[in-house]
Formats: sequence, structure tokens, C-alpha cells
Amino acid sequence: MNRNLRTILIVDDDLALLQMLSRKLQKKYRILTADSGSKAITILDDEAVDLMILDQTMPEMSGFDTYTEINRKFQYPPLAIMATAFGNLHLAIMFMKIKGAVDFIQKPIDYKVLELKIKRAFSIFDLQNELRTAEKKQREAEERINASLAEKEILLQEIQHRVKNNMNIISSLLNLQMDEAGDEKTRAVLQDSHNRIQTMAMIHDSLYLTDDLSFIDMQPYLSKLGENILKGYTTENKIRLLVEAENIKLGIRQASPLGLVFNELLTNSIKYAFPENGIGDASIRLKKLADGFELTYMDTGIGIPDDLFKRETNSLGLKLVRTLVEQQLNGSIDIQGQKGAKFIIKFMIASS
Repeated sequence: MNRNLRTILIVDDDLALLQMLSRKLQKKYRILTADSGSKAITILDDEAVDLMILDQTMPEMSGFDTYTEINRKFQYPPLAIMATAFGNLHLAIMFMKIKGAVDFIQKPIDYKVLELKIKRAFSIFDLQNELRTAEKKQREAEERINASLAEKEILLQEIQHRVKNNMNIISSLLNLQMDEAGDEKTRAVLQDSHNRIQTMAMIHDSLYLTDDLSFIDMQPYLSKLGENILKGYTTENKIRLLVEAENIKLGIRQASPLGLVFNELLTNSIKYAFPENGIGDASIRLKKLADGFELTYMDTGIGIPDDLFKRETNSLGLKLVRTLVEQQLNGSIDIQGQKGAKFIIKFMIASS
């Protein structure tokens, strides 16, 4: 028997009809027969069947009940053609609608009509197989992509973790140098460098602790960064800091330079804004615009005198701010210094 032939299971309690259909169909198909629904189900446990020709009216189990059980038991049940008497035509139609039989044929069976219905059923069978194959390939491709993404995320987290650790080592070395520095000017330079390193380290810390390696939530990031900067200087500076950046997330390409800008501006306030008693307010507000973002930094200090502004413009602090805003953020900066210091920075949404 040719096992490459498609298999048809004929289920009917009429033995003469079973023999007749078997004889006619076995030239083109591999034929299995069962004279009851229960025997048909037993055959399906052991045999791969492509199509069933199923009698609706049988004494032990009707064709409807048989196919219902087959659908319940098997993930991919074979297609079915319902054979029914003329008076039970409505049952055959209901069978197709409810249980998914592909066709029906009336008894007495016209063999030529049956042949056409079998061909049409196998066309449907081929389409179903193609669909299942495509779905399987898609699932496999998705599994490979997900596995690859998971591997890359683990690798990225490990890289971020190591970079953060290396920056912490540099930060610790700067702390040691500050302890050994003999003059305040050197200590101040080292403290500034220490804060810049800490700012960059916090970016990697934020990435390492988040499930999303693409974006950083700016509210907790800026809040923690401001707290660390204030702690880095003497406790005599009692600056109250307000951070507003709710529901804003930025990619590392923008979050990193923005954090460094904040570090420079807050450091500038700590050093120069409140010379008498070191008490005052500072705020940083990041808001979404129609086509970008606006960051406003303010303090309630003495402002920026012309001579100080000129002096600072040539120093590393404000020079670094301008460089970060214009070259890293591709933005603009407006500085106002009459009543306290105020910096308004606008930049576009980064392209992906």
C-alpha cells in the first residue's frame, strides 16, 4: 500500500456502502473504514487521517456526536464530509456550521459528485496545512527573536553595570585625591570632576535598574541627581530644590548631557548664588513642547553680575553647559541673571 497517498476514513454502518466506496476510492487514496463512531475514534488514535466521509445516522453514535468527540479530543481533527439522507439535509447544514465539516453529500451517494467534493475538501486541507506551516514558522521566528533580544538585554545590562562600576572607581579615586589635596582650589576642581563622573554613573545606574534600556524616567533621575550634588558640598549650603519632570522619559543620548547640564547649573548655584548664608531655593522644570522639550533652571540667589558672567563664560562650567546644549542636545540656551539665575534650554526630540 502506498503510504504517500492521502488517507480517507469512511465511517458508515452500511457495510455494502463501505465496500463500494472503498473499492472505488482505493485507486487514488489510502482507505480506512469503520462501521461505528467509536471505532472511528480508535482508528484516529493510531492513524493519520486527512479526510473523513461520515454518515450522519448511525445506531451507536451519530455522525454529529462522533465528530463532536473528535474535535474535542484532537488538536487538528481531519476534515469531514457528512453523508446524509435527503430528509436530514438540515442536520448536515447544521453540522457544517457548528462543527466545521467542509461539505455534505446526500444518499444515495453519486460517486462523481463525491469525487468533486473530495477534491474540493483536499484543496481546503492544503490551504490549512500551508497556514499551519506559516504560523509555525512565524512562531519559531518570534521565539528566535525573543531569545536574541533577551540575550542582548542581559548583555547590555552587564555592560551598563560594568561601566557604572568603573565610574564609581574613578569617583572613589577623586575622593581620595580630595582628601589629600592641600588647597581649597584644588579640592573644588576635584569636587566638580567627582560630581560630573557621578552624574554619568547615575545614567548607567538608572539603565541597569530599569526594565527599559531605551529610556530614563527623568523625575526620579533628576531628583536623585540633585540630592547627590547637594550632599557633595558643605552642609552649610541649605538649598531647597524643586524638581518637576513628571511623565517625561528621555533616551540616553539626551538624558546624559541634560544631567551634566543640571550638575553644572546646580553646582554654580551652590558656589555663587547664596554667598551670605547659603540659604535659598533652586528649581528645575522639564516640560514637553509640541516639537521638543523645555528645561528651565532657576535659583533665588544674587543673580549673575556682568563681570561674573564674563568670567564664568570663559571657565569650564558655563562653557561646558553651552557645549552640551548646542552640540549634544542640538538646542538653544537663554540666560537671564537680573533676579536670581535663570536658564531656559530648548531642544528637539531626538530622532531614533
